[in-house]
Amino acid sequence: MKVLQTVRKVKNMTVEDLAVKVGVSDKYIYLLEQGKKTPSLDMAHKISRALGVRIEEIFYPESAAHADGRTRHAK
Repeated sequence: MKVLQTVRKVKNMTVEDLAVKVGVSDKYIYLLEQGKKTPSLDMAHKISRALGVRIEEIFYPESAAHADGRTRHAK
């Protein structure tokens, strides 16, 4: 989930900062960012709230882009 890593960095948060905010280990956040773990829906909500973004922006970026009217048109 490179989107998670990107959003976290844009928000100037370290892996450790985010882990503390959501109550998990920094290793867990790292594994999420590497795509080796998938968060529960509850954890995905906690992460999105901690980062101040909609859950779709991190975990369903294609869906968020469509909802915002930023769909890509096939050529």
